[in-house]
Amino acid sequence: MNQGKVFEKAFANSIPDGIYYQRLIDPAASFGGSTNTRFSPHQPYDFYVFIKPYFFAMELKSTSGNLTFWREDFDKDGKKHTFEIKKWQIEGLDRASQHEGVIAGFYINFRNVNMTYFLSIQKFHELTDTLDKKSINHADVCKYGVLIEQQLLKVHYKYNLRKFFDDITSSI
Repeated sequence: MNQGKVFEKAFANSIPDGIYYQRLIDPAASFGGSTNTRFSPHQPYDFYVFIKPYFFAMELKSTSGNLTFWREDFDKDGKKHTFEIKKWQIEGLDRASQHEGVIAGFYINFRNVNMTYFLSIQKFHELTDTLDKKSINHADVCKYGVLIEQQLLKVHYKYNLRKFFDDITSSI
């Protein structure tokens, strides 16, 4: 299992009892053996969590270093790019954040330093709009994000999401 899926599973297992959550499943990349995926729909984010009266729209990322991100000016340089934070994910979180009671953002696990952060979509834009580079790293995110407490069990991490959700919702 790739490290991103390991992070997603540990994150989902850390959601406290009594909190409704759903993992959005990405549609199959191809159908009938075809490799043409130009029209394959994309989910706007990975998870959502509902804690009355708040709805959390969540895109989870795990990296051992940097995360490349889409930005409109990068598309205009005529080069082919592969972004880890994709245009539709940014747009999906932007759309979600327009609604009252919705808290949208990235949950970024930096495996190289064993730290995980919440970076709201608003803070993501604040950060990336000021950068001349096409990726973000731990040093960038720790200035704008909220650290999520985590504890190493035997092999995987347990995230203190109860405290995180309480802290975020009480600050609104």
